[in-house]
Formats: sequence, C-alpha cells, structure tokens
Amino acid sequence: MVWPGAPEEPRLAYVRSYQGQIDFMKLGILDYMFGVSKVDRLVTPYGVAVYKGKILVSLVRNGKVAVIDPQEQKISYIGVEGTHQLAAPMGIAVSDDGIIYVADTGLRRVIAYDLLGNTKAIIGGKNELVRPVSVAVNNALQRIYVVDTKEHKVRVYSPNGEGLFEFGKRGDAEGDFNYPIGIDIDRKTDNVLIVDSQNHRVQVFDKDGKYRSRFGENGDGPGAFGMPKNIAMDSEGHIYVTDGILNNFQIFSADGQPLMKIDGRGVGPAGFEGPAEIAVDANDSIFIADSSNARIQQYQFLSDKWKQEHPDLYERYKKFPEGATTGEPKK
Repeated sequence: MVWPGAPEEPRLAYVRSYQGQIDFMKLGILDYMFGVSKVDRLVTPYGVAVYKGKILVSLVRNGKVAVIDPQEQKISYIGVEGTHQLAAPMGIAVSDDGIIYVADTGLRRVIAYDLLGNTKAIIGGKNELVRPVSVAVNNALQRIYVVDTKEHKVRVYSPNGEGLFEFGKRGDAEGDFNYPIGIDIDRKTDNVLIVDSQNHRVQVFDKDGKYRSRFGENGDGPGAFGMPKNIAMDSEGHIYVTDGILNNFQIFSADGQPLMKIDGRGVGPAGFEGPAEIAVDANDSIFIADSSNARIQQYQFLSDKWKQEHPDLYERYKKFPEGATTGEPKK
C-alpha cells in the first residue's frame, strides 16, 4: 500500500510487520494447519528505536528489550540478566555510538546498555524520577532528555547520569504540561519536541527548555489528537505523531501543518490497536510499535534521496491505489 495513491505522487509506502522470531522461521504445512506453539513473539511492544539496521523494541510486560536483526534473521534480548534487569521498560532511544537508553517506569530509572546488554550508566537517583516514560538523545550536545509524565516535566542529564537542568510544570499554558509522554530531538536545530498528551498538543522547545511553539488540539480531524503518544522526525523535517486513542499516526510539516494521516483500528497495513512509540531511521524508514497488535509496523517515507536510490521501485509505487486520507491545514 502507498499513500496517497495514483494518480497523486506517493509519499509513503508500507514495507512489512515484525511479530517476533516467527518472522524468521521456515514454517511447514503442519504449522499452517495446526499453528505454531511456543513461538517467541513480541508481547506488548511499546518503545522502538533503530541502530544500524537493528530494531530495538521495549517489551513492557516482559521486562526486556528485543533486538531484532533482519539481516541475521534472529532476535536477542537485553535487560534480562545481570544486576540491572528491567522491570517495566517503556521509552527507548539509542545514541550514535550505540548506547541504548531505556526508560523503566518500574525501576524509576533510565538504564543505559551497550548492544551486548552490558550496563553503561544509571540515570536518576532515588526518588528523582517518578514515572519516566520516554527518553531522547542529543548526540551533538551530549544530553539525555527524560520525560517524567507524573511530574509533568522533562529532566536533562549528561550521558553518565549527571543532572543538568529541568523544565516544565503541570498546567495548560504555553510551556506547561499535562502528562507529557513522548519526545524527539530535531537534529538540525536541536529543538526538543514534546507530546503533551492530556493537553492534546505537541510543544516545541529550544535545547535549553525555552518554549518556542505548539500545534494540535483536542478532536479527531486533521491536526487534532485524541491521545497523542509519541513523535519522530524524518530527514526532510516532517513530523510524525502517533495517537493511541484514534489508532492512527499523522504527518505534519515542520511548522505543524497537517499533511496526511494513516488511520483505522485493525490488523492490516493501515490498521493499529494502541500505537505507541515511533522512530525514523537515517534512511527515512518509519517504525511504529503497534502495541495491542503485538507487532512493529514498518513504512518508508519516499524522500527525494530515496527516490533517486530506488527509481524502479518508485515507478511501481506510482501505480498503486489510494491508501490514506489527507488533511488540509485549517483556515
């Protein structure tokens, strides 16, 4: 499926779903007839990040992070052994040097691991974080931004866990939060984008927490949110926001104007059941943790760079039928 479909120029394409080790198994006819038992599947995936082709998925109920390696066709896990085992991992982010930061609401900490599962740092002292749900890394500034939803604020740390500063308080004025839940960093500007869930909006701050702008409102039309969950940006500055109540994700321009939405409860390529975190990798592939459907959905933003690298596939996509609704900016 592509969105929008012919005769319009396609901008987004569905790629595939990941459900667990079953994705890499060779199933026989008996498996299809009677089902596959004891298959290691993803259970309640919430957070998602990508590093050098590996898909990192936090499994909140299982207390671990799955490392999906499509090239090697295998899945491994971190956070299940050693002195810092995960309890209820939610948000996840990865630095340019491969350090994985996991916001664990059960431990009330952010735990940093390498790709082998070795603990590299513990962020958040005793009673410092109450409900850390999301985390983002500014590689250039060496800062770790942690969203504490119950405290209605963002705390900022160095990579080794040193507290730097914080911003936000509960309210609905500019710069206030009402259960913030998602975060991303604009690598071009260092701006910090926060999903302010109960205020039904996205707020934009500079790197030091100074309020800059906002977009979104309560509703179900283009540009509106029911329960926004998480946020990500692609290489051309488009902003993607998932919505756990409306079961969709929307695409916005860099200044917050609604462009397109992919929505509908279900299990198909455009269907979701409680979508949570979203991540966009360096190739503009989009990964969404479709939590209640127990899978990761992958899409591809058809950027100008991508079209130049995949001209034949792009020509095929141009012939595909319609698959989405578009939203015009409100007057």
